[in-house]
Amino acid sequence: MGKSFFTMVVLIAALAASAQPAASRTSFNAAKNRAAELFKAGEYEAIDRMAAEYLENQTRSPSGLWLLTALYAGLERDIGADPSEAAIIEAERKLGDWASRYSDSHVARIGYGSMLIEHAWFFRGTGMAKTVDEENWTPFREYLEKARLYLAEIEDLGEIDPQWYSEMLVVARAQHWSLGEFMDLVYQGLDLHPYYYDIHAGAVAYLLPKWHGSVTVVEEFASISAKYTREIDGDSMYARVLWQLSYEQLGKDLFTKSHTDWARMSASIDDLLARYPDEFNLNKSARFACMAGDKAKTRELFARIGETPFYAVWPKYGPNFDECRVWANG
Repeated sequence: MGKSFFTMVVLIAALAASAQPAASRTSFNAAKNRAAELFKAGEYEAIDRMAAEYLENQTRSPSGLWLLTALYAGLERDIGADPSEAAIIEAERKLGDWASRYSDSHVARIGYGSMLIEHAWFFRGTGMAKTVDEENWTPFREYLEKARLYLAEIEDLGEIDPQWYSEMLVVARAQHWSLGEFMDLVYQGLDLHPYYYDIHAGAVAYLLPKWHGSVTVVEEFASISAKYTREIDGDSMYARVLWQLSYEQLGKDLFTKSHTDWARMSASIDDLLARYPDEFNLNKSARFACMAGDKAKTRELFARIGETPFYAVWPKYGPNFDECRVWANG
């Protein structure tokens, strides 16, 4: 569905679980599938225990993704990428049952809010606004408002669970909140949960030119994002935000249609790989070094990748793996 990025999905292209190599998929998809199977079986207490563990330890995958993101993705796994309305309604029913039986479950309540957003996007679809059938705008807006009202009622849960902010940011983007209102929500979330990547990704999605912002404001937010996460992640969020700008808007033209500081991005990549040196991040970094025309950096990263590239990182719009490898070693 179109509601989320890092889940939007997360990811952040950089955070999209289905696009990760084996090492990253192992923990992320294992957590996602475990949550999905427990939800299917009605083992709600077990999911709550998973969430408590992931929150307490801020558990991440080898590429740096939060496993809490995977858990929430698991609650939506079985409705599929192109769900029927009946599947969404059934998921809403189960989440409502969970919330009524376990009154202290923040996962059940936030998950229910998330499913209301999914219901809205069921009507809208993921295409451009001009492709949406006129009769589908009304139920889309009705379910978005229903989600907003519900999430507002449980706003206090955002203090303990950052996913509340991820969901409310999707609502805010789709309801066209003003920049000031939206960024107030972003900063409120980041002040509480500075390292939760989905909040950063939700902010970038709104700030993209195709929604409500511009390339310049995304570039400015990359620095803000890095400032919030510097103590643990160094400057790595600068690169992650610009990866998202490329993936969702500029493609291979990142360095020609923006003012991206490659020297800083290169150092940011070093910080990222020092902490999360998995295949996904290595391949992604090599691709951007190639796009930037930094032959030495590209050669260095290809040496680390070796003969087992992760081709899903190298999209068709180029540059591709073989082109960059030949150029770097030429």
